[in-house]
Amino acid sequence: MDKKAYLTIDDGPSAYTGKLLDILKKEKIPAIFFVVGKNILKLPNSKSILLRILSEGHIIGLHSMTHNKEILYYSLNSAESFLHEMNELNKLLKNVVGYESSILRAPHGSFYNFRLGHYTKLKKSRFQYIDWNLDSRDWFFESVDDIQQQIQSELQRIGNPAELVILFHELPQTVKGLRQFIDYFKSQGYNFVQYSENEKLVVKQVKSRNEKIHYLKLIIRWHISDKVKLFKMNVGGLVSWLRK
Repeated sequence: MDKKAYLTIDDGPSAYTGKLLDILKKEKIPAIFFVVGKNILKLPNSKSILLRILSEGHIIGLHSMTHNKEILYYSLNSAESFLHEMNELNKLLKNVVGYESSILRAPHGSFYNFRLGHYTKLKKSRFQYIDWNLDSRDWFFESVDDIQQQIQSELQRIGNPAELVILFHELPQTVKGLRQFIDYFKSQGYNFVQYSENEKLVVKQVKSRNEKIHYLKLIIRWHISDKVKLFKMNVGGLVSWLRK
């Protein structure tokens, strides 16, 4: 069975993007870089980095302007804010490097964070959102050995699927271990392929029982939070009306 792997890297551009690109170029591995608008605006050489990503055959995806969970998921108009940030980021990319993307990744993933409004808005948009089915947890572990152990355990847990979407981040530990991680996936029979923005990439995430319980708790939290905010808004409106 032919096994495919898509390498994705979040939260750039950064001081580590160039080093990651050096490794990918040497290993001849394509990737999707999901970039954040505030990082583009903050990094002095972001234009040259973004141009290099594109010139070396990689794809740029959208990862919001702010990467702020409160704005993107917990506010009353979070679905509208989410889509607005993705559109703003696309405009920024077009202004900086003349590139527009049709793919996005929700900061922290869609599974725990999207509500019905997010799915509805995205369905009506031209964007496709891409999650992952293997989290390297490089954002949690600082040791290359710990990340390697996480990758091996996670690959076993999800049953060595025929199609992998691997989540990495622009971090020093990722730079340090990326060659090792790539070699491991290859040893497991995976061939790294480039994503085409015309293809439909459906990622089935395998969630543990504890993760599902956590997700249900989040849903309850959102529901209560929204009711409290709406109550405060209505009380405020009533007070204003009584004062007239």
